[in-house]
Amino acid sequence: MFDVIQEENSLWQIAKELARGKKSEKYFLAEGSKTVKSLLASFQPLALFTSASFQAELYGLEGLGTKPEIISDKLWANFSSTSSPVKLVGLFERFYASEEHFFAPNPEAQTVTHTLILDAVQDPGNVGTILRTATATGCWSRLVLAPETADPFSLKVIRACAGHLGQLKILRLKSIDFLKQELSRNNYELVLLDPHSKECLSNFKPSKPSKPLALVLSREGQGLAEHWADFSGALRLALPMSNNAESLNVAVAGALAMYKLGGLL
Repeated sequence: MFDVIQEENSLWQIAKELARGKKSEKYFLAEGSKTVKSLLASFQPLALFTSASFQAELYGLEGLGTKPEIISDKLWANFSSTSSPVKLVGLFERFYASEEHFFAPNPEAQTVTHTLILDAVQDPGNVGTILRTATATGCWSRLVLAPETADPFSLKVIRACAGHLGQLKILRLKSIDFLKQELSRNNYELVLLDPHSKECLSNFKPSKPSKPLALVLSREGQGLAEHWADFSGALRLALPMSNNAESLNVAVAGALAMYKLGGLL
């Protein structure tokens, strides 16, 4: 049996604050056995927490070298941010890549590594679904977050992507000029998903199969921001629409684009 920790435990206090919606630039929280186990495949947690009632079901986690801390049932009942109780919670440190060499080709990669750019995609559920899809493709492994995009480490995003963040290299974008410079320097082909374009995604053919792609997904309502007009040579592609449909949910459109551009469809 594990010892029940005291309420004053500092990591437990951090976890409680995150569960209540407090923002942190250093830590993030993951809830649920499946989500936490997915993250444990790539990251060492600062702490794992479970309740006294659930501890017997979680002994298998010890094989991963992580010992859950036990919380009393009384404290656990008021902890989870979801309506139904969770059996496991993990506290992790955020992981962002540095700008240096972020866009450079990976010489050890067996396939071309593409980059996904989210610009002002604000809905956490959409962001989480997009990240989960990017991981599933196996080729969109770099993620750039432009300003006004939902926090990828928020509880809602982590829940929506089921913890599938471990395979992604994540960069917080500070400057559009920096992005323009790096995409050009590393010979990227920039693709803008634009519902107003007359060029159809289904007709896309890469200029070179070995050339990396950068795909921009933006918010549905307002469409692409004006700063993307400054990228000369960018391809603006739209999904084919029928029955007077104007656009698709950005997560659905992004999934179709990632699979098509990645040569998986």
